[in-house]
Amino acid sequence: MNELDIISKYWFFNPDPKLQNNLMAFGFECGKGWYSLIDELCGKIERLIDEKYPSFKTDEDFRFEVLQVKEKYATLRFYVSTAPEEIFDLIDEYERMSANICENCGTSPAKIINKNGWYVTRCENCVKKLEKI
Repeated sequence: MNELDIISKYWFFNPDPKLQNNLMAFGFECGKGWYSLIDELCGKIERLIDEKYPSFKTDEDFRFEVLQVKEKYATLRFYVSTAPEEIFDLIDEYERMSANICENCGTSPAKIINKNGWYVTRCENCVKKLEKI
């Protein structure tokens, strides 16, 4: 599954090319190794909204929207407009999970390492590839 597949799969991704409402015009600002994690998180969010919080899908004043998806300090960041606390807790859980999944290839276990002043989350094989650079 690629980035565009995920963005088009969920109604709460609305990339704004003018960058006035969100930063999704940049796409996912992280490695493809986290795409399955992002898709799983989005699926859970969609089910929660459909089953428990439908007003976050229909109410224009409180409509749920993903604003940005990126890597920061070697973990996933998933910024949204507004949401019930339960969804923020789920996002926090997936952000923590990303610290153990290789951002490059998706392998688990992985660890956070410092490579030339940048923190990255990599599995053992991807660390070996980095050492050759």
